[in-house]
Amino acid sequence: DFLSCIKEKRLPGDLMDVFNEASCRYYDGCLIVEIHDHRSEVTEIKRVVMKPTAESIWTDVALLSEDWGFTWTEDIALEVEAKILIATEEPLCLDPSIQVTRLSNAVEYATMPKKLKKKLKWNSVEREQKLAKQAESMRLLTLKDKRAKRTFPFEPSFSKISYLQDWRAKKQKSNAEPLPSIDLKKGKGRKALLEPVTLSDGKKCVRTLRFERSEGEQKVYTLINIYLLNGQYDGVLRWGTAYDTSIDGGNIKFNLGPEHLMEAYITQVKSTYGQFNNLISDHTTANMIPPSPNNRMTPPTALQLQQLQVQQNRALQAKMAMLTPQQRALFAQQQQQQAAQQAAQQVTQQASQQPQAQQLQTQVQSQAQPQPQPQQQINHAINQAHLQAQIQAQQQQQQNTQQQQQVMNQPQLPSTAHSTPSQSHI
Repeated sequence: DFLSCIKEKRLPGDLMDVFNEASCRYYDGCLIVEIHDHRSEVTEIKRVVMKPTAESIWTDVALLSEDWGFTWTEDIALEVEAKILIATEEPLCLDPSIQVTRLSNAVEYATMPKKLKKKLKWNSVEREQKLAKQAESMRLLTLKDKRAKRTFPFEPSFSKISYLQDWRAKKQKSNAEPLPSIDLKKGKGRKALLEPVTLSDGKKCVRTLRFERSEGEQKVYTLINIYLLNGQYDGVLRWGTAYDTSIDGGNIKFNLGPEHLMEAYITQVKSTYGQFNNLISDHTTANMIPPSPNNRMTPPTALQLQQLQVQQNRALQAKMAMLTPQQRALFAQQQQQQAAQQAAQQVTQQASQQPQAQQLQTQVQSQAQPQPQPQQQINHAINQAHLQAQIQAQQQQQQNTQQQQQVMNQPQLPSTAHSTPSQSHI
């Protein structure tokens, strides 16, 4: 059927939904098809313009009405019909000149199919010669075809029709299935985000935005999922009348690129799409809700702080690798400015602390003046104070190392309401 439509240069009405799903591009309502003929030694390439018919236009209008989801009034139907007539039909000419009639007759004669001539009646000899010639040509055509040598007769199959039916059934099933996304998990007295979803192709869902709007008597829900794979972000936009599905709606997949483009896209979506839709939620793995504090939580050790600093440095290096040279220069300039600001703050703090230190020194000197001591006793007391401070620092360092070793060797047990805290936590 599709090949006959190509031969007749008309759009098939039964395949309009397939063309729309494949995002075929139309030119003035027509579809351009490129045909490659490999039957000869040199491949012949030609293009055919498939023009719309009344059946294809009606099917397209029916699909649009299904997507819109509301009944048409007489005024809307009349306006649509008027625009379709203007777009498809030639302009009406009411000139009374005879030349117009001649031109229209010439156009109809050139475009209308001509009547075929009647076949000549053959005698029996000519008919036998023709049948023999057809049999010889068919034998030459099927010389290398294994199917022509089979014993059982040919049984036609309708695999193309079943393929279209299966494709439409799979599409409806995928539209009805909710898209995996980041959602809240309600616990006892608190809420926490579920684990990020990882797809079969390795993509990881890192952010989920949900919108809703009222359209007549029903609501339209919109879901935007952001996926991460190898430092590149992709997105899926899905809308429909059911939550997290595309029933009576649609589904669009798109590429975003690096992280700064993803953040710019989300900001733009919230500002523009949020004008006509209400933002329900914005869940991301970056702002995971922390657990409630308990008595067993210990402050971070020096090793943990060092590991955190190493992770931050790696993340900063990965972010620098994804930036362009111009963006790297701007980022380095910002870091220099921040370092200069921190240095200036440290200088101001030191300058503010110097007068306080001078006041303390004067107070100590004023207190030490009424009780003069010999210089040797003062030096001896200072040396003893230094030794005691060094001994205390060594003891504190040994205690810290012992605590770190105990924490690394002991397995972490889940905290319960009646559990006894371990020695390392104390």
